[in-house]
Amino acid sequence: MLRFWLIRRQPYRETSLLVTALTEQDQLVRGVIRGAHSRSEFELCEGEFSGAGLQRIQHVSSLSARVPLSGIQLISALYANEILYYLIPEGAPCSGLFEAYTAVVTGCARGEQVTALRTLERHVLRELGLYVYASQAPDEMRVQDRYYRLGADGQLVEVQPQDAEAAPGAWWLQLIEGQWAIGQLGFATRVHRTLIDRALGGRRLVSRELVLDWKKATDDS
Repeated sequence: MLRFWLIRRQPYRETSLLVTALTEQDQLVRGVIRGAHSRSEFELCEGEFSGAGLQRIQHVSSLSARVPLSGIQLISALYANEILYYLIPEGAPCSGLFEAYTAVVTGCARGEQVTALRTLERHVLRELGLYVYASQAPDEMRVQDRYYRLGADGQLVEVQPQDAEAAPGAWWLQLIEGQWAIGQLGFATRVHRTLIDRALGGRRLVSRELVLDWKKATDDS
């Protein structure tokens, strides 16, 4: 029996579900759960996985109630599902992914979705070899008045402070080390979005459109 989260689900023949599951073995697995229309995302389950390719997931049971999410917290968790579904190859091991995703779901439920999502994005991008990296030593980057921007391959390029995309070396180092200073979360969000967009290759994310709709509804209320 393996613990798992449902990342994506859709009806499949009468009472069955075609699902993508994130298992405690840190892999995304596609499979079929029969007679399981009541199973949903953000509900920790366990089941028995068998077969090759499209697996059969049997003897499924819930380990806890569905994590209570609504509004922007729910949209944030849906975004986490989308980036995993589109960026992580099926069956490829991604060390620590199950724990990282669990932390995101619980973080969203606590209203800490911004920090939780940045942490997950960093984890996924690092595992895929797509995260920011620097060719210079950290001590050189911390020197006052040294500024950098993100290069096309993820490497940092030193630029002048007036460059539109320039940021201090100390900010980049904190980003690389996963240290989310409160005043720099916006910076981390912008950098991660650029990296995620590159990895997606232009694919549209429904969750981002939901964020825009949510912001409009909030502003109008």
